[in-house]
Order: sequence, then C-alpha cells, then structure tokens
Amino acid sequence: MSEEKDSSESLDRHFIDALLDRAVYAPLGGLVEARKDMELAATRGRERVKMQVTNARLLGQLAVGFGSKEIGKRIRQLPLFPDDAPTPPDPKKQSSPEQSSSKKSETSPAPINHLIANYDDLSASQVVRLLGGFTPPEREEVERYERASRSRMTILNKIRQLDVGTDAAS
Repeated sequence: MSEEKDSSESLDRHFIDALLDRAVYAPLGGLVEARKDMELAATRGRERVKMQVTNARLLGQLAVGFGSKEIGKRIRQLPLFPDDAPTPPDPKKQSSPEQSSSKKSETSPAPINHLIANYDDLSASQVVRLLGGFTPPEREEVERYERASRSRMTILNKIRQLDVGTDAAS
C-alpha cells in the first residue's frame, strides 16, 4: 500500500510539476526571453530608422542644392528691368506682305520674351494656356511672332478663337 501511495504521490507530483511548468514557469520564461528579444528588436529598429532619416536628409540636401542652382540660372536669364526687354513693333509701321516676306528671310523675328519668358522653349500647349490672360494687342504680337517663326497652328487657331470671343463680347 505504501508503494501505491508513493506511486500516486509521484504521479500527483509529476502532474503538479507539469502544470506549474506550463501555467507559471513557461509564461514567465517567455516574458523574460521576450524582453530580451524586444530590446534587440528595438535596437535594430532604431538603427534602421536612423539610417533612413540620414538618407532622407542627404537626398533633401542634394535636391535643395541642385534646385538652388537651377533657380539661380533661371533668375539670371530674366531681364532685370522691363526696359531690357525688346520693344514691341508698332502695328502702324507694318510693311506690306511682300516686304515682310523678304524681311523674314533677312532677319529673324524679334523675340517676345517680354510677354512670355523663354517663348521659343515652350511647347504649343504651354503657350495656348497663357494666351487667355493677354489683351488683344498682346495676342496680335504673339500671332505676328508665331507666324514669322514656327507657324504652329495650335497657337494661331487659339488666338483666332480668343479674338472671335472678344469681338462677340464687345
């Protein structure tokens, strides 16, 4: 009987030890290990974020540096005073079509950068977007220049549409 009692106590003891292992010691051990893992994960995460912030700061500095140079170039291309811009041709002193066609081949048309900066570098769609803000005489100047240089129909047609709209409104 004492053997049965010892055997029963050993089974109970084994059951209690297993229960304590699973219910108490394993979760406590897991928390201890998780804390170590958490510290390691936090250290790795901190290093990764620090590296990304450093890279972003470097890229930002490069972008600002290159952007500043580009803005400086473009500012230097602008006329300092409106008097620096070429004066528009006087419509009253326009020559006959025969004379103007011979003049076209002799000289290039006067740039109209005083109306639209870097006009010759713009696409037709970019110029068309700007035309609505011009007065009829300014549009006429753009039309003369465009006919004398590239004769882009998109621009010439838009000027014609705007002039028809202006005539109808008055």
